[in-house]
Amino acid sequence: MAPVRFADHCAACHSDKLEFDKRILDSVPHDTPEVIHATILKAAPASGQLIADLEQVLWKDKCAYCHTMNDAAGQLPKVASSAIPRRWMFHANFSHAPHSMFVCQSCHTNASTSKSEADVLLPAVAACQKCHRPGDAANATCSECHSYHDWKSQKKEQITFDASCLLEKGKVESCKSPTGAQPQK
Repeated sequence: MAPVRFADHCAACHSDKLEFDKRILDSVPHDTPEVIHATILKAAPASGQLIADLEQVLWKDKCAYCHTMNDAAGQLPKVASSAIPRRWMFHANFSHAPHSMFVCQSCHTNASTSKSEADVLLPAVAACQKCHRPGDAANATCSECHSYHDWKSQKKEQITFDASCLLEKGKVESCKSPTGAQPQK
């Protein structure tokens, strides 16, 4: 999974966090304090106490909403490195791509109420199992998500079913047959 990026993952809901004083600049870039400061000075070269005060509001109210800011007296703050891993579960396979038709909150139910960057918003397995369950459209095999075991050495069972059975009984589970067996009717 790619690292979280403001433009890709946050801006849709939190673009207000980059707003600045409209008399000077509509918004600042999501970048380092040095780049943000240079952008502000470029828009308002005759800086002074007003700019310094506005920047303090920016660092404390806007940037600190998501980032841990370490203030150094008389200097630009330092942004603490985030500890967001690229991959949360090392023995699991997951891609957001096949799930892109869903809104984020359908799986990440606490995202809209999260108040801290320390919140880990991984869905519980029960959320996955709403779609990934036997007989449903989404694959429900263990190896769909888990790579802890060497699934290549496992015997793959090919399941077949009769379409007329499916139409009659309405559930895939009622009509499955292992490979080599005659499909149930």
